[in-house]
Amino acid sequence: MLSIAKTTAKTIGMDICAVDLMEQKNKLAVIEVNFMPGPFKKFLGTTVVQEWVRLLADKSEKKSAEVK
Repeated sequence: MLSIAKTTAKTIGMDICAVDLMEQKNKLAVIEVNFMPGPFKKFLGTTVVQEWVRLLADKSEKKSAEVK
């Protein structure tokens, strides 16, 4: 599942998104991609939010280094 989600996100050029999968006849299919996923905090606590902040901070630092 993770491999499909990562490939889907990369294909559409997203760093953060939610990929909805459905199983049919023992195969997984992507049925929807959400660019504004949620409500992760309700179900997973702050782990996902912390990872988003880390990812955005890393991207920001890289962009800042490119500008200098």
